[in-house]
Amino acid sequence: KREGLAESLSAGTGLGWRGGALFYIDIALTEAGVAAYPRVVQMTHTALQKIREQGPQSWVFDELKRLSDLDFRFQEKGEPIRYVSRLADAMHTYEVTDWLRGGLYLEDYRAEVIADALAALNPDNALVTVSYPGIATAALSPNYQTPYAVKSADSVATVLSSEDPAALALDLPAPNRFIADVVDVIEGDDSEDRPERLASDDVTLWYLHDDTFNVPKGALNINFRSHLVGQSVTQDVALELYTALVNDKANDFAYAAQLAGLNSSIYTHQRGLSMRVNGYDDKQVILLKELITVAQAMDFSADRFNNLRAERVRRIQNKSAERPASQVMGALREATNHSAWSDEQRLAVLTSITLEETLALAKAFWRSVQIEALLYGNYAPEDAQPVIAALQPLVASEQENLPALKVTRLPTAHQQLTDVLDHNDSVVSWYIQGGSRNYEDRALYALTAQAMKSGFFQQLRTEQQLGYIASAFSWAQNEVPGVVMIIQSPSHSSKAVYDAMATFVTEVPRTIDAAAFERHRAALVAEITEPHKNLWERAEFFWSSMGQGDYSFESRDKLAAAVEAIPYEFWLEFFRTEFIDSPRSLLVVAPGQFADSVSEPKMYDSAQQVKDGNDIFSITLAE
Repeated sequence: KREGLAESLSAGTGLGWRGGALFYIDIALTEAGVAAYPRVVQMTHTALQKIREQGPQSWVFDELKRLSDLDFRFQEKGEPIRYVSRLADAMHTYEVTDWLRGGLYLEDYRAEVIADALAALNPDNALVTVSYPGIATAALSPNYQTPYAVKSADSVATVLSSEDPAALALDLPAPNRFIADVVDVIEGDDSEDRPERLASDDVTLWYLHDDTFNVPKGALNINFRSHLVGQSVTQDVALELYTALVNDKANDFAYAAQLAGLNSSIYTHQRGLSMRVNGYDDKQVILLKELITVAQAMDFSADRFNNLRAERVRRIQNKSAERPASQVMGALREATNHSAWSDEQRLAVLTSITLEETLALAKAFWRSVQIEALLYGNYAPEDAQPVIAALQPLVASEQENLPALKVTRLPTAHQQLTDVLDHNDSVVSWYIQGGSRNYEDRALYALTAQAMKSGFFQQLRTEQQLGYIASAFSWAQNEVPGVVMIIQSPSHSSKAVYDAMATFVTEVPRTIDAAAFERHRAALVAEITEPHKNLWERAEFFWSSMGQGDYSFESRDKLAAAVEAIPYEFWLEFFRTEFIDSPRSLLVVAPGQFADSVSEPKMYDSAQQVKDGNDIFSITLAE
């Protein structure tokens, strides 16, 4: 990575079987790394040789044992099916006494076993796979027609010279300073079940002690919002690149924190960027301060900037390889979300913006941020003060009111966006939008999606076999409710697909009787009110509520109550009006190889035309 040859590295156990396993090392190359991949392989062999020469290290085992003990003691509930599947798999490998902890817990340090495993990681045992666009190939695989070539790896089965700078720099990591030392579960007064705002002049922090899951962990989430974000494609692309640079630079220490059960992420959103530090609470503020230091120092190299920028250019250029249904949903999202920029707009900025321009725009962002944080988990009220103190220096001097978010507001009409893709399959995405953001409309559209989804798949995918992707689902944009029906078909034209969709919609009132309606309504209420399985699910609910401006944290309860209040006859009338007689309808159509295509009364050729040709929902944070 320091030499500009690699973007990322991952390693671990791959395919395993009784009596053996594969160990993989996966390295994502830069363009320079593609040209110099033999050196990358030699670096890898050099690192493995150095580890073999050093031999097993008891302190490394002790550190990993300490981590496995923490992780085993403080496991959190996940999906039951995954837990049961893991136990069933463990029954084939471990004795009965170890079914619960097999594969999760380290117990005895056995240097000879570790040494045997290290000895197997040598050039003679290595299969080297190199993959990149334009690589020379000589044959096609018989089952998948994949072009490939095979040659000896002898030329790269060597180590670097001992004087090579990379060889001198390779070494085992230092002891992990992020492993939690204090894992006591704090007792709270249990008087609150929703976050409360703690007083601070400049930093808004919402705090809640967890008294449900009883683990020494917590969620520290921070929002940095700015009025500059979402107003220009240049500002937004610069913020995206800057965020990538921060994550890249911080990975030097954030990876060690992740191994210690302390996860962090920095990401952009439609109002700014967010920073998360989640996991064992003991060392969270230490990690937060180091992330802030990297973000503020802006000590980034031009080479890393160029590599990260080139990576984003490649992602956009490779979008044509995505499945057509995904591309069509991307076009729908762009047409309805006014904070979304087209690929062409983003490419124009990415191919010209410099590191200096990116950092200048990042500095302007930091001069304008509003800060809001959530502290939920194994915390006492006084734990909020170090967080506020760490954030205090970031308080902006040029704060302005945040502009409203904009969502395309469809009229009562039939409109169509045609998206020509380089693919033979036809795709029809039919979006029907709600008329308001109130809880009644949100409940009606969510209930309609619940009532439609199983029948839509059964009739159009299973029975009529229109396409291998056939789905109906609720699709809300900034709480503007809606339903999307989508089909990707290799065998039917977009007109035939749309006609079948329209027939299905027309038949819905006849196929859903009062008893079926009651079942769908009860299922949706149960889904909305399902208890959170772990601390992270509850933290995510609090965080998304804050993002929507719901500081009462009652949105789930209100939506469930609105769903329960819908009578069958009222829903039938709603459906006939909103979905059959007078829908706010937008089709996104990819005709594929078929000449017979849908043609609605109002036609558009680009997502921008859809935005320009319709009104908007204007959404402020206070709503």
